[in-house]
Amino acid sequence: MIQRLLTAFVALFLLANASAGTITVTAEVACPDASSVYLYRLGGLHFEPVMMAQVVEGRATFTIPEQDWQFFYLGFTDADVLPIILGKESGVVITVDCTKMNASTFASSPINEEYQELKGKMNGLKNRGSQVSRKYGNQLQSGDVPWNSQKR
Repeated sequence: MIQRLLTAFVALFLLANASAGTITVTAEVACPDASSVYLYRLGGLHFEPVMMAQVVEGRATFTIPEQDWQFFYLGFTDADVLPIILGKESGVVITVDCTKMNASTFASSPINEEYQELKGKMNGLKNRGSQVSRKYGNQLQSGDVPWNSQKR
């Protein structure tokens, strides 16, 4: 009798603490052909699936243990993924863009919203750098550079 009570107590303790220290990620998926979504980690040169969630009524939900902040990647396949930062905040909601995962948006996830904003700024700077480089290259080819000694 005591052993049964002890076993029941341990089982209840484990069940009660099973949800403690977990985070939930919900992907809102409006893609008619999507049946499942994967959560990946980068494993060297390729993505390794961590878990898969079925799309049910337009939603796929992942529950992972709370941990230090890490990059994960969400996608239908490993060819088109959305980088996400997970670790401490629960209730992350992602509205999935079916045509391009990287264009998906976050709700209720300040760290991912800030990351997306930073990526946008970095892409803007990268584009501006490319424009300046092209302009300089064109000027060099045409000989229209102010410090070009051949024009003197």
